[in-house]
Amino acid sequence: MADLSPDVTGFLIRGYGGSTTVGKGLGRRTTSSSCEDDRARESSKNGSMATFFSSDHHFGHANIIRYCGRPYASIGEMNFHMTRRWNEVVADDNVWYLGDFAIGDRITWPGYLAALNGRVTLVRGNHDADPQTMLAAGFAEVCENVVVTVDGKKLWLNHFPPATEGADYKGRLGYVRPKPPASYDIALCGHVHEKWTVERETVNVGVDRWNYRPITLAQIEAFLQSTAAYERARLRYGSLSARAAQGQGP
Repeated sequence: MADLSPDVTGFLIRGYGGSTTVGKGLGRRTTSSSCEDDRARESSKNGSMATFFSSDHHFGHANIIRYCGRPYASIGEMNFHMTRRWNEVVADDNVWYLGDFAIGDRITWPGYLAALNGRVTLVRGNHDADPQTMLAAGFAEVCENVVVTVDGKKLWLNHFPPATEGADYKGRLGYVRPKPPASYDIALCGHVHEKWTVERETVNVGVDRWNYRPITLAQIEAFLQSTAAYERARLRYGSLSARAAQGQGP
């Protein structure tokens, strides 16, 4: 099975600016409305807990293997491998999960979540059930979208990428892309699976682009810096293949 890692040459960058650092844990809450009521939330400094971000595992979904080209032979292999990858990096930590956790018989969903380390807050996606069902599955909180502040950075968390032309945008399936809030530093989303990792100031945290593991803000920052450096060099000097075709050196 391939060990897939992000390939910085394949990503679309449009005007990213800013930096971030890894966040600490959030105080515990258990109601479905708390995320929606507190749009701006400050991370607390409580010990060594880290904050992770992830989305779009689609536990139990056979067709996602084919749709996204996942390197698995079966649902069982996929579920086992993604659970192992999660627990390799997450311990007693906080995870913001940006939607589309599982597909299929909902009686299996609590088992999927119980196998994962950490305290997991759900930002609901189009394949997730109603908030009460998701709370019953074991999520600590359920949100629709939320702005959180982690180590001084405002992060807008939503399952869908934001609308890119002002007003809300309905995609081909009728799901409404949200209008961005008035102020934030980086938007994090899921939903697009393997399609792209960075577009404008939005980062896709879906597992198909991050080696099937949750990621930290430190990883996002390092990736954006390296990718931005690559993009600046490409725009200034042109691609290596184009330069080679013209008889120019690297």
